Amino acid sequence: MADDRPKLLVIGSDGESPGGAQGEASSPSVRAGQILASSHHVSHALPGQAAEHLARGETDLVLADGRAFATLEQLVEHLRVNTILNALGEGICIADTDGQILWGNAEFHGYSDAVKARIADACRRFARTVLGEIGSGSASSSQGPGSGEEQTEQATQGVGAGPQGTDRRRYEITTDLASSTSGSGGSTAPGSAGEGVPEARTYEVVTAAIPPLAFAPASGGVSAVGGARARVVAVTRDISGLRRQQQKMDAIDRAGDELVRLDRDTIRKLNTAERLRVVEQKIVKFAHDLLHFDQFAIRLVDDKSQRLELVMSQGLPSEAMEIELYARREGNGISGYVASTGKSYICADVTRDPRYVLGIDEARSSLTIPLRLSDRVIGVFNVESTRVNAFTEEDRQFGEMFSRWIALALHFLDLLVVERSTTGQAVTGNVEGELAEPLADIADIAARLKAALAGAAGQGAAGNAGVSNARLIERIIQDVESIKRRVKDVAAGPATILGAERAITDASLDPVITGKRILIADDDPRIRQIAQKVLRSRGAEVLVCEDGLTAIAALTQIGSASGPGPAVSSGGPGEERTVDTGPAQVRAFDLLVSDIRLPDKTGYEIFAAARKIHPTLPVILMTGFGYDPHHSIVRASQEGLQCVLFKPFQAERLIEEVHKALARSHPPDQASEKGS
Repeated sequence: MADDRPKLLVIGSDGESPGGAQGEASSPSVRAGQILASSHHVSHALPGQAAEHLARGETDLVLADGRAFATLEQLVEHLRVNTILNALGEGICIADTDGQILWGNAEFHGYSDAVKARIADACRRFARTVLGEIGSGSASSSQGPGSGEEQTEQATQGVGAGPQGTDRRRYEITTDLASSTSGSGGSTAPGSAGEGVPEARTYEVVTAAIPPLAFAPASGGVSAVGGARARVVAVTRDISGLRRQQQKMDAIDRAGDELVRLDRDTIRKLNTAERLRVVEQKIVKFAHDLLHFDQFAIRLVDDKSQRLELVMSQGLPSEAMEIELYARREGNGISGYVASTGKSYICADVTRDPRYVLGIDEARSSLTIPLRLSDRVIGVFNVESTRVNAFTEEDRQFGEMFSRWIALALHFLDLLVVERSTTGQAVTGNVEGELAEPLADIADIAARLKAALAGAAGQGAAGNAGVSNARLIERIIQDVESIKRRVKDVAAGPATILGAERAITDASLDPVITGKRILIADDDPRIRQIAQKVLRSRGAEVLVCEDGLTAIAALTQIGSASGPGPAVSSGGPGEERTVDTGPAQVRAFDLLVSDIRLPDKTGYEIFAAARKIHPTLPVILMTGFGYDPHHSIVRASQEGLQCVLFKPFQAERLIEEVHKALARSHPPDQASEKGS
């Protein structure tokens, strides 16, 4: 049966047997306790033992002699101090100048023996260097028990007063894996080594001097041995997490610096797709090595449509990459929400979050971070895991740091492309301006000579030499006009194909190209006209489209048994018209050539649609000066893109790449069988 009587602690006098026998000489408190024993649960203790009883928290009443109250009051105060010190998350101890531990709180006693030995060594070193005392123990070694341990010292300014001044000293103790787990002070941490693997610990120890205390020691209480020697107090805290965090932050900064460092000589030799591929490889490596992110996607916001264009991905299935998302708060998944609000988002469990849309197979949680450039959100960085609650606030913080570097690297690439495009257009414009005047002078002089020769011929004075000279002058005039046209073509930049006039004039049927059906999609009528004429002159059957939907419709209608064909453009400027192809063609296209920036579709969307309709259809993408705002080239290259042409390109280059694409899709043996 439970004893519900009040608990009474009776404190006797020193030298008295606790609870003395009935009739023996005893203190008034003991005699009173004997009287109350029938109605109370009575415990007895001497003054020096009272703190231990009180610390257990099992006392309702205290009965003591008046002369014991001074000691009791002191013990209660010590108990309060102990309670406070034990509640702190820092290890606190008091040591003598030999490094002998006189007292420690609960946190201190929770450390491993190796860590406590290192703290004692720090106290001994402090006594030697600051207090000028060398005890009986050795203070010369800064290495303690356990292999692989290090201890460093750093002086700090303090405010605590001591007999030798106000100095404090700060020490760092780094333990090896074995010593950090030999006691209760060890721990494990997740990371590249795996869950539950012990990690080395780092402790910060701050030491200071305290004056000698004259009161007597108490069981389990804060006290010092009497005497005139100073004592050392050490406050220890585990800074392993802070140190690990700082190391990771430093590593992310180094990785970010490497991410945006673009070697001039190397970059100059690469086109836009190759440059972005280099950056992508770095992002994949650093995301894995530093953050352990292995399944992620990076999407950039299209300024015009607000669509989130997938730039690069790692570990995502094709279904997830084809999802259309926009930078809108609602209805566009977590990525749309983050792109719209600019706030990071941790999805602890995808099965319980209505914002989550399709991601990696068996996804259970995700972390989505905005890509910020100054105060503007340019995209999102989405990471997924197969574990529930896989991402922490620390992951978010590190991810945001890394994302800033990603945004900066992608921005640098865009600046390089824009600079190249602007410079190219400026140079060609300058060339045209500089050549215009001398070409005009040559043409004027040639015209005058031609007129003079014509006048001489009219008078019968020119002869055979005059006729020959007239032909030469006519040739000069034609060459001047040709130079003007070519300079104008070059100045047109991406809106032209260089060398097209010569390629068309000197054309003959090409056995590789003849009879092949080629679809060209470009919103620039000049490009459509020139490319169509160049390839037709080699014997190809060419259809041209001015937007993405028309091109996809043309691909889709191929092979259909009924229904009208798509509306396509035929001819060039001045003769271009929209026509209905009539019943759908039975024979499929042999090649698709598309610009990456159509009014309604990106180059990647055209490429992906073509691959879905005709998986083996070769595709060539075109772009002006390497400009690729949607990063279609990289995405398509990852999935087997045949070639990229950077406008303005030579007509012969177009023919060469068409040759390569058709040769890959129609090897010689297949071509001969098809011809037969």
